[in-house]
Amino acid sequence: MPPRTIKAAIQDALEDLTEKKFKKFCAALLDRRGEPRVKRSSVEGQDYITIAQVLVSTFTEPGALRITLELLREIDCNEEAERLGELPHEPKRISIISISQSIFAHGPSAGASAGRTMSGDKHFVDTHRTALIQRVSTVPPLLDELLDRGIIKQEDCHHVGYQEPVL
Repeated sequence: MPPRTIKAAIQDALEDLTEKKFKKFCAALLDRRGEPRVKRSSVEGQDYITIAQVLVSTFTEPGALRITLELLREIDCNEEAERLGELPHEPKRISIISISQSIFAHGPSAGASAGRTMSGDKHFVDTHRTALIQRVSTVPPLLDELLDRGIIKQEDCHHVGYQEPVL
């Protein structure tokens, strides 16, 4: 049997909630302070299947899983969060650090022969740079990792409005 998708796992987790807990989950989703925000019209009156689709389309599958786990814990559905977090449905992750190191070490068109687009000689990363940057939703952890690996300096972090974590 093929591994379940994250979306299917989220649907199952939301389906298992009582009606009261499901409403609390939706309220917590709407009350989230982080970006991107979910529109009230996308959530109110919707079923668990639609809410799972909204999560995935707003946050991508890995982000939807992270947000769902956070919200389940926030509304004291810890058992449901634990079951969802234990399932073998998370895809293999590509390290953003390895991508950024490759891009910065070899210039903007590193590996261009393997990543050319149909429309021209530009590398995929060059062509879709803005869209890729806009999909980064958690900048501080990314900056922490780049800082820890010595790829950027502390002053570079301050240029993007980053503050050091309090230890």
